[in-house]
Amino acid sequence: MSLGERVDVLFSAYAGAVPGAAVTIVRDGKALLSKGYGLANISEKTLVTSSTNFRFASVSKAFTTICILKLVMPIRCASMTVYPNL
Repeated sequence: MSLGERVDVLFSAYAGAVPGAAVTIVRDGKALLSKGYGLANISEKTLVTSSTNFRFASVSKAFTTICILKLVMPIRCASMTVYPNL
């Protein structure tokens, strides 16, 4: 199964007329996959693309925390892997 097929399985809940998501997988500084799933605007039926802008709200706090931890603890955090099997 290809990387794209595995990601499609992970994001299968976003198929159809549902609020969507976008995913980009990067390895060694190179984007391996960039794809959108579901709808960016349900009433207008606008599809999510890899370049759709999302409002992050409080999600940005967790992202900022991880970035700070990577700066403070570079050796320990440098080996963090989100999905080792992709």
